[in-house]
Amino acid sequence: MIASSSLRHLEVTSCYLLFGNSMKDVTLTSLDCPKLTSLDYSGHFLPNMNFNTPMLNNIQLPLVYSGEYLNAFRLLATLPKFENLQLEIYSMVPTSVKITQPLKHLKELSLIFNRPFDTPRKLEFDLSSILNILQASPLLEKLSVMITSPEIIENQKVDRDVEAFSHDEVKDIELRGCVGNWYEVEFAMNVMKYANKLERIVLSPYWRDDMDEFLNWTL
Repeated sequence: MIASSSLRHLEVTSCYLLFGNSMKDVTLTSLDCPKLTSLDYSGHFLPNMNFNTPMLNNIQLPLVYSGEYLNAFRLLATLPKFENLQLEIYSMVPTSVKITQPLKHLKELSLIFNRPFDTPRKLEFDLSSILNILQASPLLEKLSVMITSPEIIENQKVDRDVEAFSHDEVKDIELRGCVGNWYEVEFAMNVMKYANKLERIVLSPYWRDDMDEFLNWTL
């Protein structure tokens, strides 16, 4: 538990408990910080996590396991000032998973798809599932998607049953790490079909200028 009446920015990353020769991630179970505005957290999201952070509006976090996906969105949907989210996705998230709680205040979303830890398996996240996140975020203005290695999501299915919807706020969409695969083109076509006020769309094989610094990698 972390409690503070004055804390505004919190970073909990690369924190472990040692058990002999093994390490276990430190898990944040409760956060009572009424003035907190930004959170960078690299631990697990649990179903019973308790956040008292009414001013929190900027969050960066990884999703390593499939069960964390809905847990994270369920919690984020309860934050009244939550506007900016950056997710690193390592998990095998099934495409059938749907977000049911609306992210009423989310305005900027960045999704970074990485190779899962310690496994040759590919991500099971379908690009068309991003449209579900778009549906759940009625005020979203900017969406950025980064695929760090194209092969990790190459097992895509042809989805002709994308639920029709209308989005009136999103104006700026980026798909980075795009190499011209059919599912990338199909994603772009669906976005242009349902985003009524789209002003800018970027399909590029290159990462964002700030991505190397964020991941601490080099191309």
